[in-house]
Amino acid sequence: AEREANARRAVLDERVRIARELHDVVAHHVSLMGVQAGAARRVLRQRPEQAEQSLAAIEATSREAVRELHR
Repeated sequence: AEREANARRAVLDERVRIARELHDVVAHHVSLMGVQAGAARRVLRQRPEQAEQSLAAIEATSREAVRELHR
């Protein structure tokens, strides 16, 4: 019974570790998307090519976040 309890505890600990890691990775990607969106908004009229680069970065970052979620 003690071994089973230890095994269950180990599985739970690993799940918590994975959840924290996933949270950190996704939070980083979302923060990056927010920064890039703000940059795009600020330069949209004066420098549309730079805004386009920021939007492309948002697109790539969101795809990477989804890949991390699936992994």
